[in-house]
Amino acid sequence: MGFFRLLIWGILIYFGYKFVKQAIQGYKEEPKVKVKGTPKEKPLDIDESQIEDADYEEIDGDKKE
Repeated sequence: MGFFRLLIWGILIYFGYKFVKQAIQGYKEEPKVKVKGTPKEKPLDIDESQIEDADYEEIDGDKKE
Protein backbone atom coordinates (compact mmCIF):
# COMPACT_ATOMS: atom_id res chain seq x y z
CA MET A 1 0.00 0.00 0.00
CA GLY A 2 2.87 2.40 0.73
CA PHE A 3 4.15 2.26 -2.85
CA PHE A 4 0.76 3.09 -4.35
CA ARG A 5 0.25 6.02 -1.97
CA LEU A 6 3.68 7.34 -2.92
CA LEU A 7 2.86 6.88 -6.58
CA ILE A 8 -0.49 8.70 -6.26
CA TRP A 9 1.13 11.57 -4.33
CA GLY A 10 3.87 11.80 -6.95
CA ILE A 11 1.34 12.00 -9.77
CA LEU A 12 -0.71 14.64 -7.93
CA ILE A 13 2.37 16.75 -7.22
CA TYR A 14 3.52 16.43 -10.84
CA PHE A 15 0.18 17.58 -12.27
CA GLY A 16 -0.07 20.33 -9.66
CA TYR A 17 3.37 21.57 -10.65
CA LYS A 18 2.44 21.52 -14.35
CA PHE A 19 -0.79 23.42 -13.66
CA VAL A 20 0.91 26.10 -11.56
CA LYS A 21 3.73 26.47 -14.08
CA GLN A 22 1.25 26.89 -16.94
CA ALA A 23 -0.80 29.41 -14.95
CA ILE A 24 2.27 31.52 -14.16
CA GLN A 25 3.69 31.38 -17.68
CA GLY A 26 0.31 32.18 -19.22
CA TYR A 27 0.41 35.66 -17.70
CA LYS A 28 4.04 36.38 -18.59
CA GLU A 29 4.26 34.78 -21.99
CA GLU A 30 4.82 37.00 -25.02
CA PRO A 31 3.18 36.20 -28.33
CA LYS A 32 5.07 33.52 -30.20
CA VAL A 33 4.57 35.21 -33.57
CA LYS A 34 6.16 38.60 -34.03
CA VAL A 35 5.14 40.75 -36.98
CA LYS A 36 8.00 42.54 -38.69
CA GLY A 37 7.96 45.13 -41.43
CA THR A 38 5.37 47.70 -42.41
CA PRO A 39 1.72 47.07 -43.31
CA LYS A 40 0.88 46.98 -47.01
CA GLU A 41 -2.30 49.00 -46.58
CA LYS A 42 -2.34 52.33 -44.81
CA PRO A 43 -4.89 52.70 -42.01
CA LEU A 44 -7.96 54.79 -42.79
CA ASP A 45 -7.72 58.41 -41.71
CA ILE A 46 -11.37 59.16 -40.89
CA ASP A 47 -13.13 60.93 -38.06
CA GLU A 48 -16.64 60.94 -36.60
CA SER A 49 -17.92 63.61 -39.02
CA GLN A 50 -17.24 61.36 -42.02
CA ILE A 51 -19.30 58.43 -40.70
CA GLU A 52 -22.98 58.15 -41.66
CA ASP A 53 -25.64 55.82 -40.28
CA ALA A 54 -27.21 53.46 -42.78
CA ASP A 55 -30.93 53.68 -43.56
CA TYR A 56 -32.67 50.31 -43.46
CA GLU A 57 -36.12 49.38 -44.64
CA GLU A 58 -37.94 46.53 -42.93
CA ILE A 59 -38.92 43.68 -45.29
CA ASP A 60 -41.84 41.39 -44.46
CA GLY A 61 -40.78 37.83 -45.26
CA ASP A 62 -44.21 36.31 -44.58
CA LYS A 63 -45.98 37.74 -47.63
CA LYS A 64 -46.32 35.44 -50.65
CA GLU A 65 -46.97 37.02 -54.02
